[in-house]
Amino acid sequence: MRLTTTLLGALVLLVSGLGAFAQNVNSAENNCRIIIPEVALVSVLSNNSESIVLQPAIPDEAGLVLDFSNARKSDAWINYSSILAGNGLQSRSLSAKINQTIPPGLLLKIRASGDAGQGAGKRGVPAGEIILSNTYQPVITGIGSGYTGAGLNKGHLLTYSLELGEPENYGDLLHQKDLTFTVIFTLIDDI
Repeated sequence: MRLTTTLLGALVLLVSGLGAFAQNVNSAENNCRIIIPEVALVSVLSNNSESIVLQPAIPDEAGLVLDFSNARKSDAWINYSSILAGNGLQSRSLSAKINQTIPPGLLLKIRASGDAGQGAGKRGVPAGEIILSNTYQPVITGIGSGYTGAGLNKGHLLTYSLELGEPENYGDLLHQKDLTFTVIFTLIDDI
């Protein structure tokens, strides 16, 4: 009986060893998944500070008007990274609005330059000068999957300007010691 058990055990080991040998083949498979995330990131950087200060020049002689011709700043850069969703979306717009109403008689405008060329992919084009309000308006259009590069002198240079609406609006002007607005930039999917 002992010999039969030993022979049976040896036979099981031999068969299991042959099965393991039979599983070795000259090719194998492994699944690999690729995931590209949707991305919509935006940042604004300034050369000097985080606040853009716009102020008309005080007249140097009685009877003259405030001079708004130099109430403009071009020292902020807007950077973005975008990967479009795979649902047929063709582009995005970088839009802007302000968080409150501009005082009567004044216009706060913004214009983006062309892309500085430090990124790659489908970067947007400037929409022209817009008058900021509390409603989103496109500043840069036609953004696809692309990026501008990060930091100063990359992306689009922003120019802010403060203007008197119309000469008859001069009577609406009131002293504003320090009125701060927040300009909100958002990447919005074009429908």
